[in-house]
Amino acid sequence: MEFVHNAVNKSTGENIPTGSDPNRNVNITPGHPLKDLLRLLTIILGVLILTYILLGFAVDLAAPYISPELEKSLGRLFQSHFTAAEMPKKSEQLQTLLDTFLPALTPDDRRLQYRVSVTRDNRVNALAVPGGLVVVYSGLLDKIDADDEIAFVLAHELGHFHYRHHLKALGRSLLLMILSIAVLGENSSATQFISASLYQVQMKFSRSQEKAADLFALSLLKKCHGSVDGALGFMEKLAQQKNSWQVLYYFASHPHPQKRLEYIRKALKNEL
Repeated sequence: MEFVHNAVNKSTGENIPTGSDPNRNVNITPGHPLKDLLRLLTIILGVLILTYILLGFAVDLAAPYISPELEKSLGRLFQSHFTAAEMPKKSEQLQTLLDTFLPALTPDDRRLQYRVSVTRDNRVNALAVPGGLVVVYSGLLDKIDADDEIAFVLAHELGHFHYRHHLKALGRSLLLMILSIAVLGENSSATQFISASLYQVQMKFSRSQEKAADLFALSLLKKCHGSVDGALGFMEKLAQQKNSWQVLYYFASHPHPQKRLEYIRKALKNEL
C-alpha cells in the first residue's frame, strides 16, 4: 500500500499532496538558489552579447540604405563641432580642389553636397563627417603643401563617403542616434548628448577600409587630374617624417605609409 503524505501550505493552511516522498517541502524550490541565479545571469549575458554582435552586423547592412536626408540630420549634429575653428580662406582653396572631383562621382555619391572645412588643429589628420563635410586639420597642411598631395587626401575622404565608411565607423551608436532622431528629434537633449559623446571619440576605419579609400582616390585622381603623383608624394613625405609626434597621430588612425605605398604601387603596376 502506498502512503500519501500531505504538506501544509503555510500561507493558506491547506493540505497539499506530495506523493510518496515524505521529505519533500513544497515551500522550498528544488536546487540551490545561487545556481538558479547564476543560470539566469548567464542567459542574460548571452542575450546581451548576441544582441551586441547582431547590432554590429545591422550597422553594416543599414549604412548603405540611409537616405541623404537622414544623413544630413546626422551631419548637422556633428558639423558644428568641427567648424568652430574653421579657417575660411584655406577652406575655400581646398573646396576648389575637391570640386574638380565632383563630375566623376556617381549619381548616388552626388546626392550629398560636399564641403571642405580646414580646422585650426595641430593634429595631422582629415575626416569624412556624416552629411558630406570633409574636415582637414591645419596640422596636416603644415606637413604637405603641394596641391596634388592635398588632392589625394580629399579624394581619399570621398572614398570613405562612397563606401559609407563614415557611417559604419559610428558603429552601434549610429542606430542609437537614428532612433533618438526619429523619436525625440535632432534637437533633443538626448540626441545632442549622444552626438557630443561620439565627437569625443573620432571615427577610425579598418585597414581594409583605408585601403579601399586609397584605391578609390587613385582612380579618381587618374580620371580627373590625369596623374597619381600626389598619392605617392603624400605617402613618401609622411614616411620620411615618421619621428614627428604629430605624424604619429596620423599613424594611429591609418595604416603605416610604407604599407600604403606598397599596395598603391602594386595597383599602379596593374593599372588600377
